Amino acid sequence: PELTTDEWKRAFMVMKNYGSGMNVIYGGEPTVRQDLPEIIKFITDEQIPYAIISNSTLMTEEYAQRLLDAGLKNWSVSIDDFHPDNIRANQGWKWLNYFKDRGVKDLVVCITVKKDNLLNIPKMIEHFNSLGIWSITDVVHLSPKPNTYDFRGTPLKGLELEPKDHKDVVKISQKITDFIKQGYKIHSTAEYY
Repeated sequence: PELTTDEWKRAFMVMKNYGSGMNVIYGGEPTVRQDLPEIIKFITDEQIPYAIISNSTLMTEEYAQRLLDAGLKNWSVSIDDFHPDNIRANQGWKWLNYFKDRGVKDLVVCITVKKDNLLNIPKMIEHFNSLGIWSITDVVHLSPKPNTYDFRGTPLKGLELEPKDHKDVVKISQKITDFIKQGYKIHSTAEYY
């Protein structure tokens, strides 16, 4: 069963008291919780560092305003491609811009690298950086099979990276490293663990 609002508040206080760094709130989908604004207000008031990662598909203007009223400091969306028919990308952009227009400063796009977007990652990072938006690249997960990359730890038919993609993964990883050296706004998922 899901934790209650009070149980979440206690959990965040325990994490704070143990000196946890960034507390990442993500899915499932965090916006399914009607009490998320109350939780955000609590952790903001308690000065507990947090990040929210949402696909934004359930967001409404009323819910977004409740988050802003609660003191929302950051918003992260999952956008894995630029394809115009991708509802996640469209919803993600809509709400990222909504929060940006209302003064939320810490905006992040989370990109999971997979077969269909691997070669577009540098263009995506350049685009986000030009808008002042941070990028997080969840580059790859190694599967238990030697030299095999899996998408988010579980292969999705046709999207998982394969050994033949290794050279491109290395090339893209080097490009991301170069971007970091140039001062691009890029987080590493390792910063959250």
